[in-house]
Amino acid sequence: MIIKINSIRPFNRPSQKQRQSGTYSSDAGMGMIPLAILVMSIGFFIVAAIKFYDIYREQEAMRSTTARVEYVQQALRQFVIDNGRYPCPASLTAAPDTAMYGVEVAGGPGFDDCRLDDMGTLATGQTFRSQGIDGLDVRTGAVPVRALHIEDKYMVDGWNSRFIYAVTEQEASPNALLDGTGGDISIVDDNGNQVTSTPGNVEQVVISMGGDDNGAYSFEGQLVQPCNVALRSGVNCDYQLDPAAGATFMSTVNTSRDLNNEFDHKVTWQPPRVVTACDPASTAGLPKDVAFIIDTSGSMASDGFCPSEATCSRMEAAHWAIRRVIPARINANQYSEEPGKTHITGFVGYNTVGNVNDNLGDTVFNDPAVVTEPDFDQIGSDLNDELSGLCPSGSTPLGIHMRAMADQLGDGTEDHPNRITILSDGQNTNGEDPLAVADYIAATYPNMQVDIVDVVGNPSMMEISQKTGGSYYSTDNPDALLDALFDSAGVCGGGTPPAPPPDENSCGL
Repeated sequence: MIIKINSIRPFNRPSQKQRQSGTYSSDAGMGMIPLAILVMSIGFFIVAAIKFYDIYREQEAMRSTTARVEYVQQALRQFVIDNGRYPCPASLTAAPDTAMYGVEVAGGPGFDDCRLDDMGTLATGQTFRSQGIDGLDVRTGAVPVRALHIEDKYMVDGWNSRFIYAVTEQEASPNALLDGTGGDISIVDDNGNQVTSTPGNVEQVVISMGGDDNGAYSFEGQLVQPCNVALRSGVNCDYQLDPAAGATFMSTVNTSRDLNNEFDHKVTWQPPRVVTACDPASTAGLPKDVAFIIDTSGSMASDGFCPSEATCSRMEAAHWAIRRVIPARINANQYSEEPGKTHITGFVGYNTVGNVNDNLGDTVFNDPAVVTEPDFDQIGSDLNDELSGLCPSGSTPLGIHMRAMADQLGDGTEDHPNRITILSDGQNTNGEDPLAVADYIAATYPNMQVDIVDVVGNPSMMEISQKTGGSYYSTDNPDALLDALFDSAGVCGGGTPPAPPPDENSCGL
């Protein structure tokens, strides 16, 4: 084997003359000054790169947080639809893969009442209880990912801190109201002003603590830093220290990274469904044009609750309530600053909107522009004639009737929106998807609301009203049915309601 070794050129030390003349050029590398410039340039580049990377990480954390919290809110809506209540929070301190991790603290088979504390979670600090503005209890903890059937990653935000989930306890318990009146959580801005129309009307809230460790819990369930209420962000963690103040949370776009004034929290909640406040001295909340769509599908012939001891069908109960609500609506409408029309219809066709439009005809029952002094005896007689044609038969084409009626009504005003009130006992079984129609109404008629009056307690229809800012009413007795229809019609004042027309079995059921 022959190994060839190339000679290594020795380093030639420059002569004094070469050093003095500056003519020497070394093969050993660059001089010190260029090297220093190169090092400085690399340093600037590294600093800039680190700064841009920090900005990128912050933006990614914010993007991830926004996407996750919206997904959580969707999961909470679905839970309500499936269960008729919100879930109770999960433990803030339970470690991943332990028995209490991600489950409702008051949950479990046959036990779903958030007002009770069956596992000692309050005593151990796994969840917290505060008192809302109207004295109702608010439970605060982590997102119950296992109860919502979503991935564990949705328990934490983009900074890997656990979301804070607070819910009015009665709304996370059997027989939850879920009608826009049961919330007791307040949302304020950074000046302490209420950001919702009615103080303390929020049912639930989900909060990301952002990059702020004040009062935050890690993914592992450890308290990163105890809540300091003296800091700006302390309002969103004071539930840990002060039960009297812990049902108020702050949402603001005025963010800051100042360590002494830091705030980049993300606060989300479901907009409370609009419920008309019935003030006998005012008609300010009265909707403009109102349309009642009565479910005339065959299932409305089933036994329902009755205003008397006698047995009656769901349709008879609906007729009984409508006889009382429409005359009261017409009477109160006279006193409104913007009196509107009152419509009523049942199902008139199937399969397509065109089919429904061909058969819908004129649904106006009362137009105050035509009749300024209503004759309530005549109204009662006409109403009974109208109800005799609203009898159970066929399927449930809710969606296509919603669209046809919305196009007939058109848009209301911001102060006096138009309103469609649907009295029904079931889900859509024919034609267009009501959720798609609700999206269409929200986009096309921003000043129109769809209220659902559910006579059997089917919360899957709640999302129809939520999409348009309307109200969902679940009724299980005649008084609740009547109150729901009065509320939806905005009958709040303007004189004593007239006597209803005589009750009769309009459909012979």
